[in-house]
Amino acid sequence: MRWHYLGHAMWLLELGSDRTRILFDPLLTDVHDAGLSTLVPTREVMRERLAPDFIIVSHRHPDHFDVDSLAWLAAADPQTVVLTSDPMVAQVCGKLGFRSVSVLGAWDRVELEGGALLTTPSYGSSVEWGVAAMSVDGLVWNHIDSVLGSPEQIQRSLEVLRGASGQAVHLHLARWCPVLEVAPQLGGRLGFPRGSYGQLLDGLALLGREEPTALAPAAVSVVPRAPFDGLGRNTFPVTLRRFRRDLEALAPEIQQLDVGVGDVVCVHQGSVTLEERASPLAKAVEASALPLFVPFEVVELTDPQPSVQACERREEPLREIREWLENRLVPRLRELSCGAPPWQLPLVLCLDLRSCEPCGSDDGDCSTPGSLDSGVQGWTLTLGAAGCGIRAGLDADYDQLVAVTLSGLTGVLSGRSSWGELLLSGQLRCSDRAFRVCEGELRRVAWLPALFVYACPGYEESFEAATWGRVAELLDAGSRMS
Repeated sequence: MRWHYLGHAMWLLELGSDRTRILFDPLLTDVHDAGLSTLVPTREVMRERLAPDFIIVSHRHPDHFDVDSLAWLAAADPQTVVLTSDPMVAQVCGKLGFRSVSVLGAWDRVELEGGALLTTPSYGSSVEWGVAAMSVDGLVWNHIDSVLGSPEQIQRSLEVLRGASGQAVHLHLARWCPVLEVAPQLGGRLGFPRGSYGQLLDGLALLGREEPTALAPAAVSVVPRAPFDGLGRNTFPVTLRRFRRDLEALAPEIQQLDVGVGDVVCVHQGSVTLEERASPLAKAVEASALPLFVPFEVVELTDPQPSVQACERREEPLREIREWLENRLVPRLRELSCGAPPWQLPLVLCLDLRSCEPCGSDDGDCSTPGSLDSGVQGWTLTLGAAGCGIRAGLDADYDQLVAVTLSGLTGVLSGRSSWGELLLSGQLRCSDRAFRVCEGELRRVAWLPALFVYACPGYEESFEAATWGRVAELLDAGSRMS
């Protein structure tokens, strides 16, 4: 069993004597997610050499489900079998040209020549799983992004894996850092996440106490690109060196592997070895580290596309946004609040649009980041039992304040972008105070979305619209080339 590390969560596994090739979460280029994110270290993937028999897409997050990479692989070999946890991912892969696509649940087994794959559950909120690969050489559990769960759930997973393979887990491919990519945007805690980091360490240490094993840290390599790269300084609270030190102190029995892009991890008859720079499939181009963790500095919210917001062209998107507020968002919020108990209303919801200052100049230059207008920053929606009023300006006594760039919001409303893209790039932010005292305690207004703008379009709805839009672009480009 040979595991080629190709960067982030991308591995190519050669399994069994016939070396069945299984490609995990393909990300063929560093830049991805609509150009908003990249990988460190930078690398080069020799895509023509991959030739996978199977492709695993663990879940729909953009660093694991990259439509451009899948389109290239489908064109290279439409006979490649795709396995995924997500029906929407399966539909996209079928549309791109893959002829065999299957949706698997947790604990589904796939028999292969010389071995088998077994999906493992994730105990988080996302639709995802990990994957265990087994053969006569050994058992390897690729956690990917899955949440291992409580100690009891971890022990249960290990028991099932031992029962399915007849052997202990020889190698874990594991995420090693709690990533805080949206904490500043959602007004969350910005300091060192002692609780989640401690839970991660305890879970991984338990794996070593249950049975002798090795561990290769992976799947923590995505950083925001300019002009949003400053957000990276709020994202990675732990360095890999610190993680290794802490895990060594907690579980010295675990064999820790220092795996880099282009290395191969070999598992043979239960023995785990590392071959550095042995893979012909990828190589690191430039050594670089994750950004320094500076949680007390948060980058300013500005529109990355000021050039398209010239004064004379600003009225049209503003009319579109006003129409969306009145005819789509407000009716949907009223629908969600129907039947809400009296103590939850009224709610004051503020939308703060960020664009450029009024130019006041002859050349129409609106390149200075700032508020939408010197007199009007946005709108306040007051949602009550009798209806919803909209007025200009922001109410200091808001229940929820959402700030968003003008270009980003128009991108979502047109289907070109998703709420997730705006959130990860820092173009969407929220302060949530939608709480009321009820029966002697402070309670969240349960029916209100995490961000009220998610009421229409929904978070996942916006993601699917943007994804299908990208699929259409790729298919159109492919048809023109042919």
